[in-house]
Amino acid sequence: MVWLDPKVAKVRISKGTSLGAMMSEMRIWLDGRKIQPARWDATGDAKGFNISVVFHRDDESELFRQKFVENQPESLHPTTP
Repeated sequence: MVWLDPKVAKVRISKGTSLGAMMSEMRIWLDGRKIQPARWDATGDAKGFNISVVFHRDDESELFRQKFVENQPESLHPTTP
């Protein structure tokens, strides 16, 4: 069994989506809830970008996941086997 950090949310942004627009949408959403992530990391490949957001609290990451991860058709939302 793999243990996942509940404070980390991972978002996949496909190549056809504007990275700037998506990051802006995330920032506006976070600011509106007065949530300040601990860290953002981004990596890219030929198919798009992987954004990893680390939060200070589990409930903050869960709210973020509900908005930006769980509704994605090809999300990087981790699952446990």
